[in-house]
Amino acid sequence: LPCGGKERRQIPPHGRRRPFFSSQIIAILAAILFPVFARAREKARMTSCLSNVKQISLACAMYQQDYDERTIGGSGYKNNSINWQLKVHPYVKNWDVFRCPSNGRGEFTYWGAQLYYGYSRPTLQYTTMADIRYPAQTVRLGDGVHPAVEYPRGFAPNACKVGNPTCSSGREPRETDFIHNGGDNVSFYDGHAKWINWRTLYGAAMYRYNLSTDDPGIYFEANP
Repeated sequence: LPCGGKERRQIPPHGRRRPFFSSQIIAILAAILFPVFARAREKARMTSCLSNVKQISLACAMYQQDYDERTIGGSGYKNNSINWQLKVHPYVKNWDVFRCPSNGRGEFTYWGAQLYYGYSRPTLQYTTMADIRYPAQTVRLGDGVHPAVEYPRGFAPNACKVGNPTCSSGREPRETDFIHNGGDNVSFYDGHAKWINWRTLYGAAMYRYNLSTDDPGIYFEANP
């Protein structure tokens, strides 16, 4: 050895240590974390959607005050009426509230009117508020398949008619028919709004059509 030098240990190439995080470990972590991140992003979109539902419901209540406490209505089908979105828009002055952030279908033309996919037509159209027996438990509107279709027929954003158990062309709903982690954001006639699991919604539909005697605690009719 040179004077004052130190011996250097040579590590043979085959003996080098591999990086601690191998590609296999990274792949496993990605498989675990990506669904978590996806659900977190959907949770943020669901919160934004719930805000939309609350704003729309408040606008519907303001409309009622101007029309002798009668609920808003109108599907616009075959131009037999004006769709409710066009009626309620002057009270919100913002078309974006009709767009659900998790529903990518957006704007479309329906019998000559520009409407937005995202939320259902309100239930109990043209009903006097005094006739609604349980306003805090009676659904007004929520995430839906089409703005001309009310609950329970249209409560599944990704499937039509599955909310009507008596419809021969329909089928039973499933979790993938709903875009917010297996449920809908829903508003009620007392003004509050919340997320509801799809099984509860379907149970309410079965109760509505007298196919079940199990009271679901939420209703789609004025006097259940």
